[in-house]
Amino acid sequence: PTLWSEMTWDRAILFNTQSEPEYCLNKNPPRPLEAIIGFSAEEHPVVMQLGGSDAAMLARAAKIAEQRGYDEINLNCGCPAATRGRARNNYGARLMFDPPLVAECCAAIINAVSIPVSVKCRLGVDHRDSYEELHEFVSTVSAVGVKHFIVHARKAILGLDTTKNRSVPPLRYEWVLRLVDDFPQLFFTINGGINTLETARDLIAKGLHGVMIGRRAKAEPFLFARTGLVFGGGGEVPTRRQVITRYLAYAVQAQKDNYDDKLPETMGGAPALPL
Repeated sequence: PTLWSEMTWDRAILFNTQSEPEYCLNKNPPRPLEAIIGFSAEEHPVVMQLGGSDAAMLARAAKIAEQRGYDEINLNCGCPAATRGRARNNYGARLMFDPPLVAECCAAIINAVSIPVSVKCRLGVDHRDSYEELHEFVSTVSAVGVKHFIVHARKAILGLDTTKNRSVPPLRYEWVLRLVDDFPQLFFTINGGINTLETARDLIAKGLHGVMIGRRAKAEPFLFARTGLVFGGGGEVPTRRQVITRYLAYAVQAQKDNYDDKLPETMGGAPALPL
């Protein structure tokens, strides 16, 4: 299994890193960088998911993440960007309107780091939602060296809230499987509506590189206790008590290392509730 960070703005990293010029432009009290990009050793392998659209800023933020110890950098092209207000920026799924810009950003990141660089995207965005346009996106971005695409098997509808964007646009797993056939030299991980390890196993058997599980992981973290059994690795399934005991030991140190006054300590207890 591989863990991911939440989407982290490139500027959030740069404006809170003393060695970067943006640090002097920060109008808010600076936050400890560890509170923004920190993680514990137990979380490896871990992916830093970046948000932004400025190639130079993304490259510098990616380098800082690499120095912190992340195993991979991912450019987010899947979150439904807001259409109004201060949050109306060119990021997330809005980037799928401009494949050359995504390619430029990825090329800059690849040149800045020595760890793998991937892209998380949707099937499309708004009216740009044909398979041919998805094919063009993958072809354009992979040409600069991106080998791994994590595809949420729905289009994004800008202006529709984040929660509805996870359920209203229909799932089209067949499009992602078609990408596997059309780009045999690339790796594709599928995301969206996958609630069981058995479903994940069956999708991987069809040629996918991996399966990303998001909301279900939060709602039912104990789901992963059976990973070895379902995927053939064997081993005993731990009890819920054993998992909670290990998690509490981890959380004590993680809260001490990574949280600042912007993140309440109660956040550390949230993942334990479904257990």
